[in-house]
Amino acid sequence: EKTLLYRFKICSSNWNWDDEASGGGSGAGSETTIKIIASGPKIDPKKENECFDMSQSAELTIYIQQGKEGTRELVGPNSVGHVFIGIKQNGIERYYGFYPETGANTAMVAVGKDYSSELRDNSKELYHVSITKSVSATQLRSIISYTNTPPATYNVNSYACTDFGIAVGKLGGIDLPATKASSWTFEGRSPGNLGEDVRNGNFPNTTKTTTKNYAPNKRGDCK
Repeated sequence: EKTLLYRFKICSSNWNWDDEASGGGSGAGSETTIKIIASGPKIDPKKENECFDMSQSAELTIYIQQGKEGTRELVGPNSVGHVFIGIKQNGIERYYGFYPETGANTAMVAVGKDYSSELRDNSKELYHVSITKSVSATQLRSIISYTNTPPATYNVNSYACTDFGIAVGKLGGIDLPATKASSWTFEGRSPGNLGEDVRNGNFPNTTKTTTKNYAPNKRGDCK
């Protein structure tokens, strides 16, 4: 487990929270250091996905951890939040999300510098909202192909964890909104917005949960 320290200049008059992770302080124009936990080890997606049977259907879940549960706030007690995916099939379960490369300069990540990407195991990761759908074998093949070779660049404004979740969801037939944040420090898609969009949206042939929980551990081995 690796702690990433991101520094933001907050300029929202309604931003008001105090948490040990923030180092204290609140209000318009204040500066805070935000802890972001890069949970779980880096994974090789091809090895993670090799146990899935591409000729069969599976279950896809998009998990959303909001910065502040039940709101569109960019930051909160859970820092900026996180979005990750889960795939289940015949006792095989995998949970992972999209991150900047290990060792990336976290201050530069926060202001939108490009970095190489990596996937990390998100077993037991906190989430507040999830949406699940059965996917066909054809859809599963598309999902596995995409996650085996995900976009090579992580940029907090143009392609980050929320974008990864939205893209994988679309491949599985879940058409998730891609609402952009309205902050001068950040112009990308945020877990807070996605969480509220899923809470309030109608997505055919899916199952939603809106209660705080933790993802299962990955399970199953094909060897």
